[in-house]
Amino acid sequence: MNIDFMIDMMVSEEKPSGPVKVHRRWNREEDEFMRENLGTLGFDAVAEILGRSKQAVKIRMTRRGIPSPSKRKGWLTGQDVASYLGVDIHAVMRWNRSGLMPFDVIPGERQILNIRKVTLYRWATRPQHWIYFKVGNMRDFHLKRLVIRAQELWGDRWLSIGEAAEFLSCDSKSLNMRVNRGKIPEARKNGNWFIPLSALREIIIYPGKGGAKAQQIESRKITRADIWMLRGRYKLGMTNRDIAARMGPKWNEKRVGNRLTRLREYQYENL
Repeated sequence: MNIDFMIDMMVSEEKPSGPVKVHRRWNREEDEFMRENLGTLGFDAVAEILGRSKQAVKIRMTRRGIPSPSKRKGWLTGQDVASYLGVDIHAVMRWNRSGLMPFDVIPGERQILNIRKVTLYRWATRPQHWIYFKVGNMRDFHLKRLVIRAQELWGDRWLSIGEAAEFLSCDSKSLNMRVNRGKIPEARKNGNWFIPLSALREIIIYPGKGGAKAQQIESRKITRADIWMLRGRYKLGMTNRDIAARMGPKWNEKRVGNRLTRLREYQYENL
């Protein structure tokens, strides 16, 4: 058999039966598109838009040093947020579901939570969010220092129901019922209710029969008559009878005494 004929036969057998696939060269525009959109579109969508396979996109990303969607500069994952604030990842996931923290979700099977670092810093330095984490447990030193500074500037603090009840010398159950009815709009809930200390200064305690459990709480502003009685009693040294004599026919010594007793928690030093 002719040797040239045999070579031709071998070469013809090696040729593919179908069309030959030609690989396109990558260009700079495709690399930039990957950098800008992998985090929001995900691998599948980017591969479809570029007309390439998902595996090809991943290989190109690795070769060009393009960060993966979960490791973009200036962005944090949900796990990063949990570490920064010293909380459990499940708490972060609850915040995302409830809309408390504005996360993006990286497309893909893993559904990785993503948030800008600056957004987390702004969120963590807002007073209404301090009931969701403890400063002492925070692991990011820079953010921890910013939160401490923000708390100093706020000049207020959150109290649990028990702490608030102790501050007001009242029954915690009664206070909790009042909060649940929406009588203290400043209160916030994270498992238990929390009330800012400043909101408690407008609450007056009315003692009732039966001790602390029978106490009722009324949130209201001090009236001009209240201020006049407090000034007369504690600034001018007037007796309850003298005050009643100047209050009009509806007032008597006993009523003035009862009213001053109910106002005993009011800070009258600055009157």
